[in-house]
Amino acid sequence: MGGPGAGDALNAAMMKIFGKNTAFTAKAEIKISRDQEMTIPMDMAVLDGKMRTSIDITAIKGSQFPPQAIAQMKQMGMDLIITVTTPAQKSVLMIYPNLKSYAEVPVTTQGAAADKEPKIEKTEIGKDTVDGRATVKNKVVITDDSGKATTMTVWNAPDLKDFPVKMEIIESGNLVIIVCKDIKTGKPDAKLFDAPSDFKKYGSLQEMMMEVMKNAQPPK
Repeated sequence: MGGPGAGDALNAAMMKIFGKNTAFTAKAEIKISRDQEMTIPMDMAVLDGKMRTSIDITAIKGSQFPPQAIAQMKQMGMDLIITVTTPAQKSVLMIYPNLKSYAEVPVTTQGAAADKEPKIEKTEIGKDTVDGRATVKNKVVITDDSGKATTMTVWNAPDLKDFPVKMEIIESGNLVIIVCKDIKTGKPDAKLFDAPSDFKKYGSLQEMMMEVMKNAQPPK
């Protein structure tokens, strides 16, 4: 989630799960569990099919992100990552504010296929409370036109137009739990979903990384 590659399909599936909630901002906490746990705080904004996520690498908790790796990312200026997924353009913007740079990355074929209108089956499996809010717990199966099915457990809040305040999904063998808080309905600023005009554009993330590494080397 939040970048090109395996997360494309997950991002596309999540956009379908939001349903009638086509414009909002929220804070999310993502917990990934398998052999080792990782917690990722994230700011999220959605506007008319576009999804923007912002992740501060220094706030991630988990052994997969040791302090020395976080310090290195911060030194390189790559500790703050903004991702904008734009299904209509079949691309992902990867923006690094501390580098004043960005790259436009094509989504994978898998992710692009998931953007087509899928079949969605939703089955209520109970009632539950999430952070003091009454919710309806649902099993959701999303099947794309290639026949690939994604199964999620979703907790929808009736008082927020069935907003999915909690989601659970198995992604690449990991249990991913997403909990949304501080949900504010209404249209976020459209400029949040554009590449900053004063930032440098790179042809690829690899090109950006090569220049960052080059600049990080001490002069001879």
